[in-house]
Amino acid sequence: MPSTIRAFTLIFSLLCFLGTAFKSSSQNQPIKLSEEAQISVITFGPYQGELWSAFGHNGIRVFDPLLDMDWMYDWGRFDFEQTNFFWNFARGKMLYSMGRTQKYANIKSYYIKQNRSVKEQVLNLSQAENQAFFNSLEHNNLPKNRTYLYNYVYDNCATKIRDIIQEVVPTATLDLSFKVPKKSVRDLMDDYLSDQPWGDFII
Repeated sequence: MPSTIRAFTLIFSLLCFLGTAFKSSSQNQPIKLSEEAQISVITFGPYQGELWSAFGHNGIRVFDPLLDMDWMYDWGRFDFEQTNFFWNFARGKMLYSMGRTQKYANIKSYYIKQNRSVKEQVLNLSQAENQAFFNSLEHNNLPKNRTYLYNYVYDNCATKIRDIIQEVVPTATLDLSFKVPKKSVRDLMDDYLSDQPWGDFII
């Protein structure tokens, strides 16, 4: 009887190990998007309730109905526990990181509750370009890659998206017709921080 119990225990342990190994292996397999996949740029309007939200926010939505996938990636995450958090924030030299949320609807609902606009621009990409874009997002979201030194103007949630588009579609051109002539960076900052004079002063 004891030998039977030991044999059963061994078989059970082996099955558990194989199940765990299979699950781990399947999780590490790269995801292949279907032909129905869409990649969009999501833009959330400014919010004056928080200084760090005054300029709005951007992210990338990956929607694939055949894979039951509706994810959002963004580069706007930070930790209040950082050393000299507010001083670094005022100087525009904070450590930010990328992140992924697996339910875009929750993110959208959060911003709508703040009475912020939500705009979606579906990118006109081929299936191969969609896959390359998604692969780049996943690569950038690896723990070793997701942290970066934020800059208000030159390295932020908007410029990161621009960089990936130019990486995936090198022939893409940017439409700069929206640019406001004769406005400095300070002028543009003032436009968004008019309701926050203290924030405007320290940034």
